[in-house]
Amino acid sequence: MKSEVQIVEVAPWEGLQCETKYIAVDKKVELIKRISQSGIKRIIATSFAHPRFFPQFVDSEQVMSSLNCVTDTTYLAAVPNEIGCRRALASGVKEIAVWVSSSETHNVKSLKTSIANTMKEIQLISKICKENNVRIRSMIATAFGCIYEGEIPVAVVQEIALRLNKLGCDEVCLTDTHGVANPKEVRERIRHLRRELPHITFGVHFHDIRGMGMANVFVAFEEGIRIFDAAIGGIGAAPDMLSGSLDCPTEDLVLMFEEIGVSTGIELNKLSSCTDLAEEIIGRKLRK
Repeated sequence: MKSEVQIVEVAPWEGLQCETKYIAVDKKVELIKRISQSGIKRIIATSFAHPRFFPQFVDSEQVMSSLNCVTDTTYLAAVPNEIGCRRALASGVKEIAVWVSSSETHNVKSLKTSIANTMKEIQLISKICKENNVRIRSMIATAFGCIYEGEIPVAVVQEIALRLNKLGCDEVCLTDTHGVANPKEVRERIRHLRRELPHITFGVHFHDIRGMGMANVFVAFEEGIRIFDAAIGGIGAAPDMLSGSLDCPTEDLVLMFEEIGVSTGIELNKLSSCTDLAEEIIGRKLRK
């Protein structure tokens, strides 16, 4: 059955980025391939951020080269700058993920530069990707609020989304980086953005810190969103919120959608085995 929603798996990227124990290439590749076998068609497989900041991604070239085979799964790579983009493309990546924050403070903390400079970098990345027929996915961090700056005006998010679209980004993912969103705000913000920017394809990425992650997912679905980020077992952390930042578990999204009659194209039993493997690889229990 054709899926009615698309789930983008982020565990190999966001889930592993803050793991202190290095995970070998073969283990990462085994996990990513297992996730693909469950029916998930888009996986952010690694990051080309500088290993000085994220040592877990010292092997991103090897991971991507191991995945570049004939498959109907798209393996994305997250890239923070032009250098990372060129490395990713040299490794055969066909779709990249870029990100910018709607909070100046958070952008400086996470990307070590201003929003203006990040947008200039994305413009360079876009040019390179267009020349190489590579798709671009963009993510707006703190799109529902920020622990440093508080509420982010929807007009700010709207302007950034429009600029990303004009730069050639194929979709814009609204990210609740610090887990501050609530269903009422999600409904109002998504309704506004889809009304003002009907030509843009939006996705969402919620962190389930205060127990509202799945409620936010459901409301986003009601408001017309069909692309959802999630991570097996809920593994995932914003680097500045290591004490409690969890992604919405992919298993929960699949179960909820299937039980309300929305096809995901994903086999839940195979997905659960991916979480078992992830627990074995990282050495601790995850949410199921």
